[in-house]
Order: sequence, then C-alpha cells, then structure tokens
Amino acid sequence: MDSAPDRRKHRRVHPMPPVTGTIALSRSVRVVNLSLGGAMVEHVHPLAPGQPCILDLPGQGGEVHLRAHVIWSQLYSVATGPEGAQEQRYRSGIAFTADPRETAAMLREWMG
Repeated sequence: MDSAPDRRKHRRVHPMPPVTGTIALSRSVRVVNLSLGGAMVEHVHPLAPGQPCILDLPGQGGEVHLRAHVIWSQLYSVATGPEGAQEQRYRSGIAFTADPRETAAMLREWMG
C-alpha cells in the first residue's frame, strides 16, 4: 500500500450512522395561494418544515425565482391516480426569505 502524503485541502469524515441527502431536486407544485410573505403549494412528495426551497413561477416576461423555506406541510388528500394507484397529495406553507421589498418588486413584475 502506498504511503503518499494526503494532499486533500480538507479532512474527510464518515458520518455514523450514514446520512442521506438530496442535490438539486426539483418538485412540481401547484400554487394554491400567494402573498408577499409566502405561498401555499400543493404537491405529491412530502416536504420537511425548515427545508429551504425556491419557488419558480413561469411568466410572460420570464421566470421568477423566489427563495423560501417550508413552514408547515401536511397530507391533504389521498386519491386514486393513473393506473389505479393511490396518490397522496400534500399542502405546504412556504415563507419567502428575501427582503420583503425585493419579493414585492419581483411579484409585481411577474404579475405584469
């Protein structure tokens, strides 16, 4: 076995127990309501309170990206989806985290 010096910039650790995570995960949501402070969204996959997110709103003048975090999330309904499978739908409240003036300006521009 080679005993070459470790040239890594940062020390590596191996979490115990193992930890899972996600990278660049996009989830489709339906906006139920929207305000300058946040939104209620409906979706298929559960969200965790405290989870950071970005709400992307498509518009005629381009897409708006609003930074937010999940405040609450709960099971809203269970229905039979395509091919007879049970489909759970969740509703979550998200709060925008950018400066309220910046958020207001972005939403006004988005609404036209």
